Amino acid sequence: MSSAFSSRTDFEKGGLYCGLPIFDYEELRDATNNFDQQKELGDGGFGTVFHGKLKDGREVAVKCLYENSYKRVEQFMNEVEILARLRHPNLIILYGCTSRQSHRLLLVNEYVPNGTVADHLHG
Repeated sequence: MSSAFSSRTDFEKGGLYCGLPIFDYEELRDATNNFDQQKELGDGGFGTVFHGKLKDGREVAVKCLYENSYKRVEQFMNEVEILARLRHPNLIILYGCTSRQSHRLLLVNEYVPNGTVADHLHG
């Protein structure tokens, strides 16, 4: 394991990673009705996206990554690090993620109604 990767594991103890909250897998499972197929928003190369509603009332898009291999965990953490820094009116907000030791790797994004990104780009 690389030293950069090893140093990242400490984020799980404080509940934040790159300034973003770490969500419990159970909370996101509940928010999406156990990742119900009827809540599925789309499916892509890296995973499936589900619509969910958090306990605080926020609607979210929960991206479930397909596999938890070492390489996928590295990609997941890199994606979180990049998305945590991006701020632009035309980009969705990354609210947080699950711990890398979670049952599944999940990204929690702002939910934007009315179609997928592809729908809006290719309208």
